[in-house]
Amino acid sequence: MSLSIIKQVSDYLGYSKNETVLLSHKAPRTYKHYRINKKKGGTRTIHHPSRQTKSLQYAIIEIVLRELKVSKYALAYKRGKGSATKKNALLHAKYKYSVMVDFQDFFHSIKPRDLYSVLKKNDKWKTISKEDKEFIENCLFVKIGNKK
Repeated sequence: MSLSIIKQVSDYLGYSKNETVLLSHKAPRTYKHYRINKKKGGTRTIHHPSRQTKSLQYAIIEIVLRELKVSKYALAYKRGKGSATKKNALLHAKYKYSVMVDFQDFFHSIKPRDLYSVLKKNDKWKTISKEDKEFIENCLFVKIGNKK
């Protein structure tokens, strides 16, 4: 079994394990919720995490998620220079037609089980303790009403 994710995040942020766990328990309810207007009408709901919740999320990204393989088509999620929007446009410039799609509630559709199925494909994260799973869920998944 790999080193505890909570321990690694604690070390990364310079917190004790107890402080990190306490922050994670608060995290799902630390979001500001507001709406912004879309260019072509309608609104988009934004769930903006607190600074402390963001720090937990960035630590998880660096420790756990950076090791995962990213599809060559997911340009927005790759590090490097240049605009993902521009790269995407250049890839599609040779085609006569293209379609731009905005999935409604896409991020809300992602569930913890979806993340765990991806993590299981990585040798380092094949087995994750129940405590680490709860920690990840608290840190990465916004709580709206009674839903996670």
